[in-house]
Order: sequence, then structure tokens, then C-alpha cells
Amino acid sequence: MFDEQRLIIEVQDHGSGFDCGPALTGAPRLLGGGSRGFGIFLKRMLMDEVVYSERGSRIQLVKRLA
Repeated sequence: MFDEQRLIIEVQDHGSGFDCGPALTGAPRLLGGGSRGFGIFLKRMLMDEVVYSERGSRIQLVKRLA
């Protein structure tokens, strides 16, 4: 979805999901010593809001536009 104030991207897959708790707490970081979690890190650094649901198999990314 796109309007004059924000871009909203929603992605869903049919996988088993993951424990998204660590992705939502604390500063953005790479998981597993840098070998995993880079996508989560990028999403949190580039977007204004990142919302996980359904055990991480659905995500909503929001970027507010100036």
C-alpha cells in the first residue's frame, strides 16, 4: 500500500515461522555470530516500523515519507 504519507509492505509465507521476540527487542543486531539475522537487521535499520505476527511468518514494514 502506498499513500502520500507512507509505504506499507506486507509479506507472508507458509513456513513454520520463528521466535520473533529477539527480533523485536533491543538494538538491531546480527544473530548467530553474523551468519544469520541479516535480513532482520536490514529491515529494522531501513524501515520506520517492523511488525511481526503469526510467529514470524507474516511481517509488515512501514516507511514514513517526508
